[in-house]
Amino acid sequence: MRIEGLALARLSMFGILICPFVTGCGSGSSTTPPPVTTTLPSPTFDPAAGTYSSSQSVTISDATAGTTIYYTTDGSAPTTSSSVYSGAIAVGATKTLKAIAAESGYNNSSVATAVYTIQPAALPAPTFDPVAGAYSSSQSVTISDATAGTTIYYTTDGSTPTTSSSVYSGAITVSATETLSALATESGDNDSSVATAVYILTEECTSPVWSSSTATGNGSEYSFDVSGIWWVSNNAWNSSANPQTIYACAQGSWYAETAQTGTAVETYPNTEYDIGGRNSLSTKPISQYNSITATFAEEFVTTSGNNWDAAYDLWLNNWGKEIMIWNEWAGGQAYWPGQSIQALTLDGVPYHFYKNGSELMFFRDTQVKSGSVDILAAMNWLVGQGLLNSTDVPTQLQYGVEICATPGDSSENFPVTDVTFSVQ
Repeated sequence: MRIEGLALARLSMFGILICPFVTGCGSGSSTTPPPVTTTLPSPTFDPAAGTYSSSQSVTISDATAGTTIYYTTDGSAPTTSSSVYSGAIAVGATKTLKAIAAESGYNNSSVATAVYTIQPAALPAPTFDPVAGAYSSSQSVTISDATAGTTIYYTTDGSTPTTSSSVYSGAITVSATETLSALATESGDNDSSVATAVYILTEECTSPVWSSSTATGNGSEYSFDVSGIWWVSNNAWNSSANPQTIYACAQGSWYAETAQTGTAVETYPNTEYDIGGRNSLSTKPISQYNSITATFAEEFVTTSGNNWDAAYDLWLNNWGKEIMIWNEWAGGQAYWPGQSIQALTLDGVPYHFYKNGSELMFFRDTQVKSGSVDILAAMNWLVGQGLLNSTDVPTQLQYGVEICATPGDSSENFPVTDVTFSVQ
């Protein structure tokens, strides 16, 4: 060892430094490279972000074992001062989860984000028993929902029910034409859509209080109220047509006996509702109405040789502009619905529309003998089409039957059993 040390000393005298068994000589720096620091992968969520109809139990994990996961539930960016993940997170309402992974010797991961939208399923709409329709006597109507435990709210005036409306607790007696609307609610579910049922209480005219064979003018119409709002009219304007007699029990209960000939409309026996009354017609424009609705029921026959249509004839600006809404037709009158090509829906009911010169005509896709019509919806649709102005004033509303011909020119009976108009 002494000789070896002496040799090393002599070599160092010549400027040669030999360190065969010693590290860190010379400048004292290490020859081992420094470790490379990596960034952790972002955490993942299970189940994945998305829209769900019920609460979710969300777990967060990271691909690198031993990491600590920090998270937030308010959409803010997590840091190592945030909550430490230790188990599944219950997400019962729409929420944004964010998380990072951290571990000594690694760079923190980037922030992972998962948005959970909790959208409870809507309850099924309530149902009515008996179903909506025309009835000749009072009905006891029950309302139910397919989901047990729901609370049902309802109205009887056609308005939209809310949770401030009457709570359904038992059968509802319907003794006059009435519109029932209902919705179902339950904690944890979205409210149902609104269900509507129109019950039309028909009244067959068996004991008329008025009748007339006068075609038009004085004696051809009768007012059922002192204010001059409700009228019934024979309205047989073609002098060459055969005689026609109308018999009326009420504004919504009457029948016409007629034996018309020809192909063009000869008569239109009808109920007329004058908004404000004939002596003080309304000046209120379309834009200021909240609702204009109507119901109808008739028993017209469709046997061969009959040529007619059951329709509303609606006037604005005191007979200035005309809208027709047809519910049923027979014979040659089927020509006009065939001209319509523009489809639309009014209050859930499909129609086709035809502009026949200045006459604006709607034809119900499915013909019916009774039902309801949203008249204001039709007017607003026409405003949107540029065919009416929002400043036009609804004045006369009529419902009746346009008669062209009867089979073999024999007398035919056209009974109306319900007509109502509701204006708000």
